[in-house]
Amino acid sequence: MQFNKQMFQIKRGTGTFCFRDANSLVAVISALFINLLIWAFLYLKVQPDHDPFYLHYNIYFGVDLIGSWYRMYIMPLSGFVFIAFNAYLSCSAGKYNKIAGRLIIWTSVLLQVILLAAAYLIIEINS
Repeated sequence: MQFNKQMFQIKRGTGTFCFRDANSLVAVISALFINLLIWAFLYLKVQPDHDPFYLHYNIYFGVDLIGSWYRMYIMPLSGFVFIAFNAYLSCSAGKYNKIAGRLIIWTSVLLQVILLAAAYLIIEINS
C-alpha cells in the first residue's frame, strides 16, 4: 500500500489541501482534539502500579479483561490510528464522492467520543 504524498500537502498558489471544505477540516481537528483529551485524561488518572487493572467490563460477565496499567493506552493509540486511516480513506474517496469523504471522516469523531466514554468508564471501574 503506497502512501498518498498529496494527502496533506498544500498546493502552491491555490492555498488548498486534502480537506478543502471546512466541514471535513472541523471533523479532523475535532477527532484529534478528542483523542488528545483521552490521552490527557488517562495520563492524569492512571498511576503506574503493580496491581492489575480492569481493562474491560461486560454487563453479562462482569470484568473479563485484566492487565497492566500501560495497556489502557492501547485505546487512544488505536483511536489515533483510526483517525489516520480514515483521513487517508477520506482523501481518497473525497476525490470521487465528497459525501462519502465527509461520512468517513466524521466516523472518526464518533469513534473518539465512544472511546472517551469508554476511558471514563474504565477509570471509574478501577477507582
